[in-house]
Amino acid sequence: MTRVDALPPGGSAAAAPAVWEALVTSALLGTDRRTPPGSGHGPGAPEALLDAAAAETVRRR
Repeated sequence: MTRVDALPPGGSAAAAPAVWEALVTSALLGTDRRTPPGSGHGPGAPEALLDAAAAETVRRR
């Protein structure tokens, strides 16, 4: 599995809503059309999206 940090390098908690929006956009459009934050195109993109969403969900709690 590929680990994707919930916040971009040097990011702050204030940037978290933008990260969440990027994750939602990737999920809605599909990883073929929109690469998840911190991930590249390819077969690992869907797993990276799920990992990033899980990390962001835990961070938000």
